[in-house]
Amino acid sequence: MPMHPDRGLLVVHDETDGTTSVSICAKVIDGKPQDVYAQYHHAPRVEIDPDVALTRRGRNRFTKEIVEVTSAGDGVVNVRYPKYDPLP
Repeated sequence: MPMHPDRGLLVVHDETDGTTSVSICAKVIDGKPQDVYAQYHHAPRVEIDPDVALTRRGRNRFTKEIVEVTSAGDGVVNVRYPKYDPLP
């Protein structure tokens, strides 16, 4: 069962063991996450929608816009832009 989504700026860090760590934060300064409120450590796979723009700074990649991050518990982390229901 999927967990609730986390929304915020994203920083992706490739670990030396071939896994990826993801931080969801309030801001990114010089490619580093600040005010982190959710993390996924050593995820075996991170699937990022192709429309999500990433900027690279050193070993980190990050977004400049808010994204939605979910994980179904199998270790796979999914990243996409938030989808909001239109107002009636």
